[in-house]
Parts: sequence; C-alpha cells; structure tokens
Amino acid sequence: MISTLTCSSAGPIQGYIATGRSSSRHINVFSYRKNTLASTLIAAQPTDSSNDVYGLQWNASANFLVVATGDYSGLNFFSRSGSTLTSQTVPSNIDCTYGDTAISNDGTYLAAVASSSGSNTGRIWHNNAGTLTNLTTVGSFPSNSKSCAVSSVGLYVACLGGGSPFLCIKIRAGSGNSATYSDMALASQPSSGTSGGGGAFFTGLAFSPDDI
Repeated sequence: MISTLTCSSAGPIQGYIATGRSSSRHINVFSYRKNTLASTLIAAQPTDSSNDVYGLQWNASANFLVVATGDYSGLNFFSRSGSTLTSQTVPSNIDCTYGDTAISNDGTYLAAVASSSGSNTGRIWHNNAGTLTNLTTVGSFPSNSKSCAVSSVGLYVACLGGGSPFLCIKIRAGSGNSATYSDMALASQPSSGTSGGGGAFFTGLAFSPDDI
C-alpha cells in the first residue's frame, strides 16, 4: 500500500535547515516536519546577503544562525522566534570574504575569521539572548584564516590559517561579556594550512561534542 502524508499529518515543525550559495538568494532557510523528510522554504526568509556565503552554522537549538558572507555587512547574525529569523547587530564586524564562522552549541559564543592579513582576521563575540558583545582580549589570529570552530559551550575556539603556525586553539577564562581567550601551546602543528590566495581551496575544523 502506498500512502501520502499531507501537510497536516506530517506533524509539527521538527527543525530548520540553512543553506548558503554564491547566487541569489544567497541565504535560504527551510523547515522540516516530524514525519516527513521533505523540507519547505519558510515563508519569511531572513535578510539576504548581497554576496557569496562562505560558511554558516546553527547553534544546537536552532535559536541562532551565523552566516559568513562576502558583502559589506560581513558576519550576519540571526535570532529565531518560531519561524521568523531577525537580523541582529554585530559590533566590530569584519568582512568574511573567503572566511568562516562558527557558534557554540549553547549559542553563547561565536567566532568569525577572514582571509586577510593585519588586525581584521578574526573576532570572538559573547551572545546574550541575541545581543552580541565583541570580546577584545582574545589574542591574534593566523593570516588568511579560512576555517574556525567553537566548542560546545565556547570553552575553546580554533582557527586555521595560511601561514605558520597554521593552527591556533584558544581557551576561555571567565564568562559572559568579560570573558577572555588565550592561545594554547600545541604539542604539534599540521604541515600546512589554508591557501594563501583568494578562495583557492577551503578546509574545515570541528570539535567533538564532548570537547575532548
């Protein structure tokens, strides 16, 4: 017997999927329901980027979405209420062209990196219910950084760059808006990092769910 699930029998919304791409619309958010794998574009899409998306991530509850873009707004940060995503202000934003972004599972800390040199290669923010504070004591970031990761509760932030030392792992002290991050001494380094050129290739970083 073949049966077809209608929208009502598919059950309530179970979760959300976000996608980023290099053509308009650049940011797309879908919902999926409990009893069906089919996803549907939500009716009210979040404010779109005007340029390519290079990385995006939800926190574990999908209450917050971070998107690294190549437009002038740099990092895009959204809070979710129901199926509505609201754009929030990002203080001390950076251009995330060929960069990346990540958020902790609990949504309290997020990071972004940019494929550039100088002082604008990375940021870490604390999130208080949708209000971000730029953390200013976080050390430096490798040049040409194209990958970053944040551990489950924001205890660690990692980034991978294009110059030695390639990998940087930072550990948090304190909490909230007064949190600071310092660089850990690593036993060894990878033999290479991200490409130094614009967008030649990308790499990925991730922490295990238990942060071990």
